[in-house]
Amino acid sequence: MKEIGKDEVGVTYFVCDYSEGVLSNLPWGGEQFDCLFFPALPVDGPAYTSAIEEILKKNIDWIFTCEPDSEHWHDIVDEMAVALGCQQEIWDGSPMTAWFDEVKKIEDWDTAYNHGGSDYFLFVFISAEDSLESRVERLRSRLKADQGGGINSESLRSSP
Repeated sequence: MKEIGKDEVGVTYFVCDYSEGVLSNLPWGGEQFDCLFFPALPVDGPAYTSAIEEILKKNIDWIFTCEPDSEHWHDIVDEMAVALGCQQEIWDGSPMTAWFDEVKKIEDWDTAYNHGGSDYFLFVFISAEDSLESRVERLRSRLKADQGGGINSESLRSSP
């Protein structure tokens, strides 16, 4: 897991490649956070499902899904939240969920899509083909553009 930087309102962004257990020791501990799932084609259904289940067991406020199949995976999040007891029924809002069919690649993401109010935001990549460093740089560029170049990325941290 790598830190990307902090925006002008104080949200600190992180990125990780999903593998079982990668979410066990989050850099921000048990504090609430938001996340966006970025799956690669073809979608690794079992890995995606496992990532959703792990995220739902954390102090998550918002879960966002993007293409491919963003609405389908959004529905899976809601169904699993009910099955795990996070919410009584679908649409209870614990966690809040949204899908973005317009977000097909990193460059389509905009911080305006971050509906949550958490201090931490995690991009979770499922079976990505390019390097994590490449995605960190692309996300950093995207976030800098959204902030008028004002993202603080000086303290890049990694966690095991």
